[in-house]
Amino acid sequence: MATTLEVVQGISQALADKYHGAVDPKTGEAVKIGLRREKEIPITEKGVIDGFSVSFYGDKLCIKYCSEIFIKEAHNPQFESEIEQIYANIAKHIQKKYKGHTGRALGLKPLDEVEIKMQSISRKRNWIECRKHYKIRGLKGNEDPYTGKEDAVRDAVKKFLSMGKNNVPY
Repeated sequence: MATTLEVVQGISQALADKYHGAVDPKTGEAVKIGLRREKEIPITEKGVIDGFSVSFYGDKLCIKYCSEIFIKEAHNPQFESEIEQIYANIAKHIQKKYKGHTGRALGLKPLDEVEIKMQSISRKRNWIECRKHYKIRGLKGNEDPYTGKEDAVRDAVKKFLSMGKNNVPY
């Protein structure tokens, strides 16, 4: 079983080539993750802006995805399933690269549906910010420091407040 630090380092190394235009050093081909920006578009059209990042919460991985979309895309009934597919592509890419760098498999179990926040840029364009949480299999989460234990800072604050205005030592 890998330690939390080893998993974080492996995922960090797997994400080293997530930028737009990354090239696989072994094959010399462009890295394909499954994002919207990787689709071929005519020169006359505007490019797609999108990207992702990750953060860790104990034994959980949060993938954050952001993109610029047109309002007609947001009204599509399959819009949420398209975003879920992008998340599936990102998770698959992370797992593949992790295995390539560490030699071990990375298990990611989705914990909930994707959370999508949309903000208007203009009458036609919107900016979306999405989050999805995954449980990293094989890791034990850190225990919550506030459950069942006394907190030294809280005790000091209570002691200070109980001293009152006239009992301050300075």
